[in-house]
Amino acid sequence: MMTKPIVESLNIPIHLHSNLNMTMSDYILDGHCNMPDYLIQKHTCLAQHIISITLHVEDCSDRLNWVVAVDGELTSNIAYNSLRLSCPKLNLWDQNSK
Repeated sequence: MMTKPIVESLNIPIHLHSNLNMTMSDYILDGHCNMPDYLIQKHTCLAQHIISITLHVEDCSDRLNWVVAVDGELTSNIAYNSLRLSCPKLNLWDQNSK
């Protein structure tokens, strides 16, 4: 298991992070991780660790879990309450006019 992002392991300056747009799927071909030779040569331990990760080539189910829900399901009630708590309260009625 990797304990920190690859950009931190490679000591890439924070101001360059937004320019990095490749993902691990860009390095995977036929179920194998294909890393550039310069990365393997310069960061051998990191490259070996990445290459040793088992990649599942069969279709796997994926799920996005809503962290504030006990079961991970996003309901309209949870969405409403999340938005209600994060937005300023609007006074739609002028209480001085009748």
